[in-house]
Amino acid sequence: MGPKPKNQQSQLQQPQQSKVAVTVGPDTGDVCPVCKSDRYLNPNLRLLVSLCYHKILFLAGAAPCPICKTSLRKSNFVVQTFDDLRVEKEVHYRKKVGKFFNKRLEDFNYDQRAYDDYLEEVEDIMFNLANGVDVQATNEKVERFRQENKDLIASNLSKQMNEDKALSYKLKRESEEKRIRREALLLHDLEKSRSKELSKQAMINELETSEKSAEEIILAYKKRNQEEKASLHSATTLESILRDAEYSIAAAYQDDETFADVDNLDADDFDAFDHEYSDPIPDLVLAAGYQDPWTMDIAVDRAACASGYMPLWSHTRAIQSAFYAVLEGLGDGEITQ
Repeated sequence: MGPKPKNQQSQLQQPQQSKVAVTVGPDTGDVCPVCKSDRYLNPNLRLLVSLCYHKILFLAGAAPCPICKTSLRKSNFVVQTFDDLRVEKEVHYRKKVGKFFNKRLEDFNYDQRAYDDYLEEVEDIMFNLANGVDVQATNEKVERFRQENKDLIASNLSKQMNEDKALSYKLKRESEEKRIRREALLLHDLEKSRSKELSKQAMINELETSEKSAEEIILAYKKRNQEEKASLHSATTLESILRDAEYSIAAAYQDDETFADVDNLDADDFDAFDHEYSDPIPDLVLAAGYQDPWTMDIAVDRAACASGYMPLWSHTRAIQSAFYAVLEGLGDGEITQ
């Protein structure tokens, strides 16, 4: 075949040229406004965000920003986190100013209206700083607030740090509790599998050596397996396993008093009737060995067990409902010893 016409060759090359044009730096936004360097010419290019939130290359020494003339130093440059610089700027000011404006509802004597007005004022300050509105007056207002409330700011900051540590400790403990419970249930399942395998092997050995008929041996082992299965799946057995797991958790944390009152963080919101999904109350747990025919079938149901259901919750709730409603409907002065 002869050479292709020149116009046909140029048509075949056009898609490749357009593809290169798409990858050029100006389309990606990573272009220095001063030297015009981009990722296409310099693959290792990394643009940092300056104090005035303009992306430029930092070479050496202090120099004014070529866009807004703000004096910049190397310590003023940070790596960009968000694609939108407006979001980057707002997040920066929220972190910076939020350290000072950390009043709580209790600081206003639980006056919700006063607290809401305070939050609205904080949002106005954030808006002004993020959008460049009355920046000097807003900064003076922030500094004046910081000086007037420095003791309260330090106190609330210490409270927040302690609460964060306590929450982290509580989450770690809950994770450890889940791990111990999971391991206990896995051991329970392994015990069931081992018992089933031993029973099967014993039946085979008896079939080989016993003079009884095969039907009698098989029926006897089926009955025995059903009894063992009911015993292993019983609510009492599962509750005993979980109770042992609770003892292991308590033993692991009994010497750790770092946050001994971590469970009392929400003591102000305590509700005596709110035990539906909390840990069982020791005084309301049924004695070991109690058999409830209404929940035995549910205890061995795979779907119910997978959802985390235990008969213990039904028993506890029934007892709570009975005893918590004893005084229902009685007025003042009607309660007798």
